[in-house]
Amino acid sequence: MQIKNEKRLGRIIDICAGGINWFIILLLLLSARYFPIVVSGIVTLYVIYWVYQSIIVAKHSSQAIRKIGISMKTDWLNKLKEEHGDGYRKIYQAILIPFANESIDIIDQTVEKIANANYPQQQKILALAPEMKIESGLALANKLQEKYKDRFFKIYVFPHTLVEGEIVGKASNQNNGAKQLYKELITASIDPKNVVITSLDSDMLIDKGYLSLLTYKFLEAKEDRFTKIFQPIPMNLTGMWETAAPAHMISSFGVQWFLSLVHRPFDFVNFAVYASCLQSVHEAGYWAPDIIPEDERFYWQMYFHTKGKVEVVPLFLPIFGSVIITTNYRKTLLAQYDQIRRWAWGVSETRYVVINMLKDTAIPWSNKFIKLFIKVRKNVEWVMLPIILGIGNFLPEWLNKDYNQSTIAFNIPILTSRMLTLTLFSFVVLFILIQKLSPKKPQKWKFYNSVLHYSKWVIFPLVSVIFGSIPALDAQTRLLFGKTIRYKTAPKTS
Repeated sequence: MQIKNEKRLGRIIDICAGGINWFIILLLLLSARYFPIVVSGIVTLYVIYWVYQSIIVAKHSSQAIRKIGISMKTDWLNKLKEEHGDGYRKIYQAILIPFANESIDIIDQTVEKIANANYPQQQKILALAPEMKIESGLALANKLQEKYKDRFFKIYVFPHTLVEGEIVGKASNQNNGAKQLYKELITASIDPKNVVITSLDSDMLIDKGYLSLLTYKFLEAKEDRFTKIFQPIPMNLTGMWETAAPAHMISSFGVQWFLSLVHRPFDFVNFAVYASCLQSVHEAGYWAPDIIPEDERFYWQMYFHTKGKVEVVPLFLPIFGSVIITTNYRKTLLAQYDQIRRWAWGVSETRYVVINMLKDTAIPWSNKFIKLFIKVRKNVEWVMLPIILGIGNFLPEWLNKDYNQSTIAFNIPILTSRMLTLTLFSFVVLFILIQKLSPKKPQKWKFYNSVLHYSKWVIFPLVSVIFGSIPALDAQTRLLFGKTIRYKTAPKTS
């Protein structure tokens, strides 16, 4: 399909995507004023829906944890040899690490984990992609190259300098690093179809079996391997005992939510750390260097490149990263807010998705409609879920005095609060899961520290609004008015 004025259409899509939650909020307020019973009924139905979802989340999280436990005990290299013979020996594993102002302590431990991974040394490739705007980046990369040169088949350093059309951020480094790697491997007569490239954040520590499991799944997919994105389980839990309570809560809930998504393949989109065939990355156009939500964009590039056949394949092994930690509580909270807003900026990808769906003629419209519906639903729920569950039933009471005197006004909040109590089951599961996965408590950690630590979860509903709804609505409002956000590197610890 030809689009006459793509720029104008794109702006209309931005306005719709950025304004939909403001429309819902306004509609909710007006309806609470003039149709309070309708609002109470809708909120009650939504509470029932969320209770069901929380149980599903708890169930899927538990299943994922069991699979992770089994996977971590499996010798994947041995399994690879048993089931694929020598076929794995032609598969190279390339790790691409873009970075800017991270310290050598953080990146060094990341590289150390890769070097120690249970996979043949002569089939490991490391690509370091420092940002030249940070003076220390290239020197740090060269130091790591010298230190680990005997533990990899090859270590490449691909420094990146911003050029016209690019923006500051991870994507421009990834784009440059992957393109340079492709050229180097072609020169070295290595077929990119036999190279799996992992995009890895500089603070993420892979499991020793990750590369072997990735190769196993890659070969298992056979001819479909070129349509796959392989997704391990990112767990930003390092430093959770030392960081601010809201940052800990956000990371913990994020882990559980991600664990539940691996059992919903149609909803599953790659995030943070993922891998794909280098040839597929090349054909899909690498990472777009002029956007911030590079993970989601890469998924949609693969979606259109594969004519809707792309599949995100879960790898049940954890990749541990750090929670946000800064020099003081206030800075940590601000950095956490910025990170959530950056993630929520994925709403800006609605323009890319809709326009390319209109242009595409190969993917069935039923498939495109469902995919678009899921994307819009996620953007809406990100903002509205905490608001509706938190204050939805109080709005009719606050805005309509006559309704406030009715029997319904008295009974509905009691009913919904009792139903929401059922979601405590999900939180209990969350506590158990986090205990199994979290780093050990500090040695000086006393009993009262644990009591205080867990008692902070009482404020989670408030945290979900301040560090969930508000930054997401912030991002969407900026899109509505044609503004953008700046990429800020989240401060981490080693």
